[in-house]
Amino acid sequence: KNCAEGKGKFVHTDGDVYCGQWHNNVAHGMGIYYHQADHQLVTCYAGQWVNDLQHGFGVETWEEGCKYEGEFKDGQKDGLGIYRWADGGSAYHGRWRGNNISGPGAYLSADKREFKGQWKGSMIHGCGIYSWPDGRVYCGQYENDRKSGFGRFTWPDNRRYDGYWLNGKQHGQGRYHHMDGSSVLALWAKGKRVEWIDEPKED
Repeated sequence: KNCAEGKGKFVHTDGDVYCGQWHNNVAHGMGIYYHQADHQLVTCYAGQWVNDLQHGFGVETWEEGCKYEGEFKDGQKDGLGIYRWADGGSAYHGRWRGNNISGPGAYLSADKREFKGQWKGSMIHGCGIYSWPDGRVYCGQYENDRKSGFGRFTWPDNRRYDGYWLNGKQHGQGRYHHMDGSSVLALWAKGKRVEWIDEPKED
């Protein structure tokens, strides 16, 4: 029985092309795969293959300009990797799992917003620090891309909120610090203060 072995090129009936190393009739080793749709190049993968699947280090590029450089496992982005968006300035550096951003990583947007922390299913999920170019900073917990749990939000003029959040808004007990250093404790609901909390005064 004849099997593809060594180096070679294979053109699929749908127009996709693989050029590279083969072993026992499957892509295995280093190779480049071109994926097309409607006779237009859509994606290109250049890197390591194991048993016909992307496995090891590789670089995947998209026709619109996006690019991933990093680790693959069983045909999916898995491990450490860098993803750059087509806008030319946005990028993610960190962990992937099953084609999704998952684990610790850092994101920098084209407009200089930055997040460093935990991700799950390509969403911010867990603890991290989000900063804006105007000086605002949030340090705390996230759930499904939204501030949820306990966190500290600081404004450039030194105002600060330390407290609980839900779905991206202050919700629960929190302390608001004024510019002059004084602070008040209050209950919040969906981003609005609903009740002051009396605190015992020091003698």
